[in-house]
Amino acid sequence: MRSLKSWTQEQFADKLGITTHAYAKMERGETDVNFSRLQQIAEIMEMDLLQLLTLDEKNIFNSSYDYNLQK
Repeated sequence: MRSLKSWTQEQFADKLGITTHAYAKMERGETDVNFSRLQQIAEIMEMDLLQLLTLDEKNIFNSSYDYNLQK
């Protein structure tokens, strides 16, 4: 979803208030993400937390399609 919004890891890390290195580790699954951080990510992505938690390869296409329609 970050890529669909054309945000770099550095830009998204800045939105989260963390280093790019820390964000990259989260994105690679090397760091556990707590509930408050997940809520923050959902807000930044303009998504419901449940939508964020249920994203996978099958429904990312639908989410990206909806996002592009809103542009």
